[in-house]
Amino acid sequence: MFRSGSDSAAASRSEVEELKQELERFKLGADSAASATASEVEELQRQLEMFRSGSDSAAASQSEVEDLKQELERFTKLSEGRLQASAERTTTFQCETDELRQELERLKLSAGSDCTAAQKETDELKQELKRLKSSSGRDAPDEIHVAEVAEKLDGARQSATPCDSDELSQELDKVRAKRADEAARAAATALAAHSQIEALKMKVCQLQAEREDSLRSKAANVATAEAVAVEVSAMGVRLEQLQAQSAEKERRCQQLLAERNSLAELRGSSAAAGGDIELGSMPASRKGDSRQAPAVLGASEPTWVQQADVPLAILSRQLSASPLWRRVFFGYIVILHLWVFIVVSFGHR
Repeated sequence: MFRSGSDSAAASRSEVEELKQELERFKLGADSAASATASEVEELQRQLEMFRSGSDSAAASQSEVEDLKQELERFTKLSEGRLQASAERTTTFQCETDELRQELERLKLSAGSDCTAAQKETDELKQELKRLKSSSGRDAPDEIHVAEVAEKLDGARQSATPCDSDELSQELDKVRAKRADEAARAAATALAAHSQIEALKMKVCQLQAEREDSLRSKAANVATAEAVAVEVSAMGVRLEQLQAQSAEKERRCQQLLAERNSLAELRGSSAAAGGDIELGSMPASRKGDSRQAPAVLGASEPTWVQQADVPLAILSRQLSASPLWRRVFFGYIVILHLWVFIVVSFGHR
């Protein structure tokens, strides 16, 4: 029966060793999983920071787009006002030009009628002069009357000269040139305003495209963050499961250690009593005590005491199983005592 107890103790020891190895592997896996989870959490935080910076840049782009839109509207209104003012000035200039053209035509007509009247008067004066010259052979003409006729003729010629119409033509040309210059300047201003409006529209389109790209990247970052959060939660659940399994295996390992220690004590007490003892010769109370001993011993001793007893149990098994180990151990003890005796004896001298 003692041999069967030693076999069960050996099986328990092997199971304990296997559980220890499995526990170490589990601890290593849990540490690696925890480190991987921590690295993934750091990566998630970094992605969140990038997402926050992307959100700030998107908000700045949105504010810049709004500012550019307001500036574009203001510049468009200003350009429309300028174009309307230029159109009004052009219309006013056109009306004034038409009025001046009508005035010129009227003056030309008046000058033509004046020239016709002067020509008639000149013809009449010429005829009067011819009549006076023809009658000079018969009557001596009055020199004063001839001088008056000549003065009238010169006055009619001077009144017939188109000096006023020439001045009006020059004035009209100047006005036309001035209006043409102002129209050219207004057209250049309108063209510059149109080009600036087109440039602002292109810039607004570019900023809108950049904003859409930032929004798409923001959506992608949000999806990635959600996926990482789900994965982290799953890893947390898996880590809790592994921790629960580790606690269960550690409890089982402690129980097996307690059983092994109790079996070792039972084996030692049986060897001290001498020889193999049949279980049937024991009293019933003894049998109950032997069955209850492992649980009582395992419950009364702390874990560190049980762990400290493991190398002592291994050494005792080696000494009981091998004569060579017993000789070496006792020789070592004798040599150690002799060395201590020599050191103590010669040390006092």
